[in-house]
Amino acid sequence: MSTTPTLRRRPRPLATASSTRSTRTSARTSRFALLRTGDARRTPAPATVGIGALVGVTRVWGSTFPLLKDALDRIPAADLLTVRFAVATLALLALRPTALVGMSRRTAARAALLGLLYGVAQVLQTVGLEHTSASVSGFVTSAYVVLTPVLGALVLRRRVPAPVWVAVALSTAGIGVLSLRGLAVGPGEALTLLSAAFFALHILGLGAWASAKDAFGVSVVQLAVVTVVSGAAAAPGGLTLPHGTADLLAVGYLAVVAGAGALLVQTWAQAHVAPERAAVVMTLEPVWAAAFSVALLGETLGPRVVVGGAAVLAAMVVCERPDLVARLVARLAATLRPLGHRLPDVVGPRDARRTLRVHGAGSRSREGRQPGPARGTRTPCAACC
Repeated sequence: MSTTPTLRRRPRPLATASSTRSTRTSARTSRFALLRTGDARRTPAPATVGIGALVGVTRVWGSTFPLLKDALDRIPAADLLTVRFAVATLALLALRPTALVGMSRRTAARAALLGLLYGVAQVLQTVGLEHTSASVSGFVTSAYVVLTPVLGALVLRRRVPAPVWVAVALSTAGIGVLSLRGLAVGPGEALTLLSAAFFALHILGLGAWASAKDAFGVSVVQLAVVTVVSGAAAAPGGLTLPHGTADLLAVGYLAVVAGAGALLVQTWAQAHVAPERAAVVMTLEPVWAAAFSVALLGETLGPRVVVGGAAVLAAMVVCERPDLVARLVARLAATLRPLGHRLPDVVGPRDARRTLRVHGAGSRSREGRQPGPARGTRTPCAACC
């Protein structure tokens, strides 16, 4: 009797678990490929979190105006800067004593350069404020909104998107409406404009070098260098320390919250936000300053504040949601078309181009019925043309 051999199922290879892990690893590698090959500083957290953090920073900066206005009546500006940033440096070191441990020399050198830029900007702004009015100083200082993308395009060869330029124009106009009450070009305005250039370089430097993991160490080094720079400016006349409960509380808030905390959050946020967008978001500072002035100083909310604040908020919308602006432009163009106006071939950012582009060879119309013309000719799409 012949026996038929029993066919056994081949056992599954033991490498299945390993291959599964390999598949997962490859998927994870493809997902985070930019972390290894591109800019690893901007991917760990979404940009929206950084934008929200910068909005909080501008709110803190805006709240300092009433305190500074009162404290500067009794403490010289350079002395106040020295005490403020010295306390801020000690506060960050007390919060994390090992902030400087493990920092590379290259990172420390970059942080020192950023602190030098920020310190020089602070001193120039303070000295310029002694020779011009506060409203003119605030407007000229906010020129860093324009100088940031300009210097980024010239120095770092950065490509600035068109919506950012529109946001820059809107925010500049808004700040002008908020704070400009006559502009006379003089030494105060020149020094303040020079400080705005240093502020813009500081924003660009943070955007290029900031790292979320080194935010504490970089902030400590920056604050220490700013203390040295402002101390050198205050040294000729001697250092005047704050006295009285009100001055101590004001300096404590300016140092811990508006100094250490704000610079730490700004350093972390700019690891995830492009410098041009950060500069536009920071234009909210005069809006918050106006709000706190109304709440704490009893100032009236006039039409200038309303119009200027609306322009600044519109700049943020243009910068953060260019797709909404593109849709508005498309609807406006569709409304004006019956009147004889011609819509450009491309309007708005990439999302709007997909909707408003002129169809080329082999493409189909919006209804999907008729194929496009031969190569070399163009036919307007049925939706908008």
